[in-house]
Amino acid sequence: MTDFMTTYFNVNLAKYATAYDRSRFLALKDNLERLDPSAPKGLSIGIISIILCSRRRGDAMPALFRDVTKDESETSLSAIFTTVRESITLVAPYVGMPSCLPAISGLVGELRHRGISGIPGPER
Repeated sequence: MTDFMTTYFNVNLAKYATAYDRSRFLALKDNLERLDPSAPKGLSIGIISIILCSRRRGDAMPALFRDVTKDESETSLSAIFTTVRESITLVAPYVGMPSCLPAISGLVGELRHRGISGIPGPER
């Protein structure tokens, strides 16, 4: 974990919070995808992002996004990001922005790390 993440995104993280478990989250994603194989790409990650934000664990979202999209094309990555962004946008008024900010900022950081400056959103 970087000093930047510790200082700005994990400030409200409980001292004894469980660390991100890659295998557990990928298994959860796979189980959700098996429930409805025809679901849009990224829906399982969108659902998990809602759960993480509601539990004030948005800090785990960037790592999950990185694990899920590491072998994806830019087009596929864009589709997954859009679904996750919309999922967080829908839940933010109910759980509060402080709970969602680590996920949002971390996802933007992941895109920047990959050299993607922005992904257009739907017309509002």
